[in-house]
Amino acid sequence: MNNDIKIEILLALPFMLILILTGLNFNLAWDERDHMKGIDQFKDSFPEFDLKMYHAPTTPLYFIIFSLFAKTFGNEYWKLRLLNLIIGYLTIVIFFRISKDLKNQYPFLNTLFFLFFPYYLVLSSLVMTDILALFFGLLAIRFYLNDDSTKNMLMGSMFSILAIYTRQFWLFLPAGMLLYSIIRYKMDILKELKKIFILFIPIIAILPLILYWKGLSPPAWQEGRFYITNNFNQITSFLLLVGFYFIPFLIVVKHKFNKKFVFIYLILIAIYPISISYINECNGIICQVLTFNSYLYPFLLFILLFIGLTIILTYLSNNEYNLKLISLILSYLGIILLTPWISERYLMVLVPLLILALFNKIERRIWVYYLWIIIMILNSMVYYIHKIIQ
Repeated sequence: MNNDIKIEILLALPFMLILILTGLNFNLAWDERDHMKGIDQFKDSFPEFDLKMYHAPTTPLYFIIFSLFAKTFGNEYWKLRLLNLIIGYLTIVIFFRISKDLKNQYPFLNTLFFLFFPYYLVLSSLVMTDILALFFGLLAIRFYLNDDSTKNMLMGSMFSILAIYTRQFWLFLPAGMLLYSIIRYKMDILKELKKIFILFIPIIAILPLILYWKGLSPPAWQEGRFYITNNFNQITSFLLLVGFYFIPFLIVVKHKFNKKFVFIYLILIAIYPISISYINECNGIICQVLTFNSYLYPFLLFILLFIGLTIILTYLSNNEYNLKLISLILSYLGIILLTPWISERYLMVLVPLLILALFNKIERRIWVYYLWIIIMILNSMVYYIHKIIQ
């Protein structure tokens, strides 16, 4: 048995521990209620699924898969949660293999970082769409981040379709790869038309559903729920995510800061007064930390925004940055502007991409990264107890 298989078995322990301690037999979380209604509706109407009026704002593949499972094995909460928990484990294994493919210096530590990102184990234990979408999305990313062969582009696009039909914001995958292709191939783009067309396949595949819905979500969920935001709170949320969870980057990775980027801090100063309103709309752990003391909130907000922007600019100062990862991150930031919901949970999609980008090499003070992983584990445990076991 090689070391990689041993690590993958070891990664199963947190999931097994959850199963042993909780039996996945706890009260429905409020987000689960709509998902359970959707699953029951699809199960009861099988095989004639109503794609317009089900109880969720997401694309239908999750409900189709889970309703078929419920119809075959029963729709008890613990059974559906067990299926989701298994998918959560497989998703973590995929991320570990991506880290190995990219020759990350510490793929196991990076995988632990993602595994114990506070929302991951919670969402793996609930009947919700996030983890299945991540499963398909990371499979697509694994092919996309490999070489630019036609086969990899095709496989990436196929899994992108599955991810998009699970959660529509995964449109950022083909969009990000198209952005990468435009930057990468420049004037030679006409020579790569075959690959460009392959990247368009997921976008073409979702068009029939968008036309059928006449929007980005089922008609019952459209009004007041999907529109382009007119503030900076989504960007604020992204910078806070980076500044709060990825601060070890500034300690463990040697990078020179490009002084040409200094002027960008003027943008931070300009949007900071607008970002103050973030606290009124956001939802998540960072929000709770910021509101711990109302007097300190403006100061803490600015500090985290400053750290987040510094991390991003420092990474971009490195000539070895991964253009594909940057293109995917930028594409996702563009996609989330289509929703007014300010939720830290929605940014979990960016966490594996940021880990792969920022912690590809640990060049000094490795003990800081170990310590940070321990902090992440403790944070994840506290959050899990708060959300699930209480």
